[in-house]
Amino acid sequence: MLVLLGLQATQVSAQRLNPEESISKVMKTLKSKVDLSDSSEVVIEDALGDFFEQMVQMKSSGNRSDRSGMTNLERDRDNKVKMVLSDDDYKTYLQIVQSLKSQKSGGGRRR
Repeated sequence: MLVLLGLQATQVSAQRLNPEESISKVMKTLKSKVDLSDSSEVVIEDALGDFFEQMVQMKSSGNRSDRSGMTNLERDRDNKVKMVLSDDDYKTYLQIVQSLKSQKSGGGRRR
């Protein structure tokens, strides 16, 4: 029984990426679909870095259920990214972020 619980906990923690891995995954996917200038790349990486740093702070302070705070962080991140992308590229970015978010939550299904 304990072994089973340990395996489940390991699987859950393996699904969660640390902030650096998350930024890397978003940037790798985005760069494969969008031609980014060096300056755009820096702005987007900074926006993602700020977002993940603030998310870690929010979670460590015990505010995991603060949906409005998380929504505000997502909106701030997306607004920064939107400033440096064309409309079509921004739509691609949003699709990537949504896809990765769905993968993280298990495709939206709860067990």
